[in-house]
Amino acid sequence: MSSFHRASGVGLLGSAFMLAAFSRLSSLHPVTAPGGAGPAALLISKDSAAKDEVPRRLRGRFHNIFARRRDDPKEPQNPNPTQGHDSSGNLGETVVLRLRGDPSMPLVTITGNVARYGYDPIAMTACPLFYQTLVHPDDAHRVMDLLAQMAMKWTKMGTTEFRIRSKDGVYTPVACRYRPLRDGAGRLLETELLLSGIDEEKTASDPIGPIPATDRLTGFVNHSTFKERTGQALAETRRGAPSIAILYLDLDWLENVTETLGCSAGDSLLKSVADRLALCTRETDLVAHLGGDKFAILQTNLTDVSNAEGLASRIRDVLSAPHLIGDAEMHVTVSIGMSAGMFQTGGPGDILTQAELALFRAKEQGRNKYCFHTGELDREAQDRVALVADLGRALERGELELFFQQQVELATGLIVGMEPLIRWNHPARGPLRAPEFLPIVEDAPVMSALGQWVLDHACEQMSAWREAGICPPKLTMNLSLKQLQAGERLVASITQTLSKWRLSPRDLELDVTESMLAHVILHGNDVLNQLQRLGVEIAIDDFGTLYSSLDYLKAYRVNRVKIPCAMVDAGATDPEASAMIWAIMDLGQKLGIDVVAQRIETREQLGLLSGATPSARAQGFFFSAPVPAVEATQLLLRQGLVELDRELVPSVRTGFREGYYGEGYYR
Repeated sequence: MSSFHRASGVGLLGSAFMLAAFSRLSSLHPVTAPGGAGPAALLISKDSAAKDEVPRRLRGRFHNIFARRRDDPKEPQNPNPTQGHDSSGNLGETVVLRLRGDPSMPLVTITGNVARYGYDPIAMTACPLFYQTLVHPDDAHRVMDLLAQMAMKWTKMGTTEFRIRSKDGVYTPVACRYRPLRDGAGRLLETELLLSGIDEEKTASDPIGPIPATDRLTGFVNHSTFKERTGQALAETRRGAPSIAILYLDLDWLENVTETLGCSAGDSLLKSVADRLALCTRETDLVAHLGGDKFAILQTNLTDVSNAEGLASRIRDVLSAPHLIGDAEMHVTVSIGMSAGMFQTGGPGDILTQAELALFRAKEQGRNKYCFHTGELDREAQDRVALVADLGRALERGELELFFQQQVELATGLIVGMEPLIRWNHPARGPLRAPEFLPIVEDAPVMSALGQWVLDHACEQMSAWREAGICPPKLTMNLSLKQLQAGERLVASITQTLSKWRLSPRDLELDVTESMLAHVILHGNDVLNQLQRLGVEIAIDDFGTLYSSLDYLKAYRVNRVKIPCAMVDAGATDPEASAMIWAIMDLGQKLGIDVVAQRIETREQLGLLSGATPSARAQGFFFSAPVPAVEATQLLLRQGLVELDRELVPSVRTGFREGYYGEGYYR
């Protein structure tokens, strides 16, 4: 038998996904194994989900992954249960996991040597989310964040360390190398995890001891040790010691090597790079492997901080020479950011941030460059900080305004939704659209207050439209990750705001992105389910951009998906993009999920939706740009007067009259 084990036939895994795929009333519940050993399976209860409650009793067969016995003749056995792949590509003690590109990151395959931790590989693939429960509670949040980031196109291969629980309850530290596998469009196919023990002599008397301070692959110190030593060096400069410098290194295009030749080649290349860095640096320099393709160097006792540039130039030249890995000759370049630390420098976090800012600038200049931190970079960072502070004051000063963009039902020509979009009338910078400031403030505490402001003012306008008798069926709003992370506080806030403006939860649709969906699922955040139980509808924005398979939609109860703007932009000229649009519309029709096409600006783009289901919707400049509330009110008063060309969209029964919503009218 192969060292990779897959769930065969339908089994529990197949049954779970079949039920979740074809019943939007199904829900997943973790079940404790007999004897309290831990989660035994994910069973599905259609009846309990329909009643919006956790089931009191579940019927079905427990699949206890703890109860497997290696001498059980009924179970197929791996003849070499401890075989895996070590970093050299040989069979060894490394446990290899493959996770499907899906927001919940379910386990697809795992090598048989997971038995060294007491678990049966076949049972683990039959319970594909169980592996997530094995991470130590203190490490779980960080690990789940990492898994959620796998779908983001900027995430590359890297390394991390955490602790996992063996069958006997002992936690063992492991080094984890991860690698996202993507299709040609950058969408996540699978994630590969390679787990290897850090300290094979860890005993039950020290079950969760500290993770070692050195990186196992390169022998260099890790991030936490490097930061600690940097802090000590800065303290020495304040006592009169010479200056220090930090070099932040990022290997360019290392992911191309791993994608084409595999993790073994990537690891070998990293070791070759590490050997050359050791030759370039002094004995007094401290080199760290920060994970993946990132390294850092701490230089101390510098009489002239410009010496750091000399080291950067030497590293760039040395690393650019060919690396012989096996029979292959590989080339790698490096981008380097540098920052000097003197007696007036802040803490280690400050100097590391400065070096990272310089690294970003080096990459912007075309890679294979090095760049010293400058006051200009500081000013740019300070400008972003000032913008966050300004936004807090803008909430108090009334500088914010909502614009609204309509959603049109193609089959009737009626406005069936209004989406509020924020505008900031900045006293010094002038009018700012959301993309000009939201990405800067999205991680700031002010984001929660901003989300509440939008919710309150949008509901106020919706209430006014209702009193005037022109209320659209839905108010469609974007949620931020900050709001979702608030959990029950968000649910309470929405409930109170709807009640305040005498609106029903069914008046509201909340949009989340695929990455946000992954975050709440992996962290066990039940906020979306709670909102749906209230009657609020949920839509997935930019559906199909992060995951290569669209089938994951079958397992989640959503009301609507939105075709990404970039896909619509390319659809008129790119056959692959237009095929994706049709695939999304077809899947939506089969699952009974409405589809919305965004940023429709031309007749050619609108033509991509010909034959769409009667409930299909669209929004974009072809119909109307975002407009202030007064103009949005006029649109609602005049709705139904404009016609779509019946030949252009054959499924449309009534149309829009040419000239009012006409192409480019509000540009």
